[in-house]
Amino acid sequence: MIRERSRRRMLPLLLVAIGVGVLDVGAALSGASKLDRPHSGKFRVSDRSRPDDCAMFELFDQVARVASVALGFENAAGCGFGQRAVVPTDRASVLIASTAREAFDEVAALNPNFRWEEIDGMAIVRPSSAWQNRDNLLNLPARSFQLMNVDAGDALYRVLDAATPNVGYEPSRKRASGVLDAPVSVDFSGGSLLRALNAVVRAKGDAEWRVGYSTGEAGILIGKLSKLNEPAVGYVSRIVWKASGGASAVVN
Repeated sequence: MIRERSRRRMLPLLLVAIGVGVLDVGAALSGASKLDRPHSGKFRVSDRSRPDDCAMFELFDQVARVASVALGFENAAGCGFGQRAVVPTDRASVLIASTAREAFDEVAALNPNFRWEEIDGMAIVRPSSAWQNRDNLLNLPARSFQLMNVDAGDALYRVLDAATPNVGYEPSRKRASGVLDAPVSVDFSGGSLLRALNAVVRAKGDAEWRVGYSTGEAGILIGKLSKLNEPAVGYVSRIVWKASGGASAVVN
């Protein structure tokens, strides 16, 4: 009889403990980075056992699209913006990864010339040597700025205008239209040019930025992550800046 009473007293406490445990797990999952959330399907990328530098964007982009993770990608010297492609069903590599972070790690391991990090909730991929290069375009300091209901192309120009020292560029004459022209509002508190680009992409949603160097000079575009066949929403084909040559640190 005593044991039965004891069990009845313990049962509510046990249920409370289970409920608290479930809430804790739910809170942990909801607060976890999107990169760490388990992916129900498989990560498939184009079958490139030894991808060269100019082919790396294709693989990172395929992972980002599957996981719906905003992407920032800086290509290697001599490479353009990179190719976007549907994964061919007959020539696909299935990654062992169960999360987007693991998938990005797996792709990065194919080519040590690139390194990726999570910044501002985005997957940022750059040449390994670019991260600490103070003369790299994306490491330039950028002043704070605010934008209200401007298209992504104009936002990209404002990002470049915020760079210090100033950079020269040629605005694209082509204008995107339709759904991609939805206005964007940005409140950037200052940092690096890379973080300014991140601010625009995050405000835009379902987007990515890319930097290429096919002509020896930099070009930048902002495009829609989920759509392969839609034009860039913002595009600058030629950016010129002068290396500082000083000893200033890289701005985060």
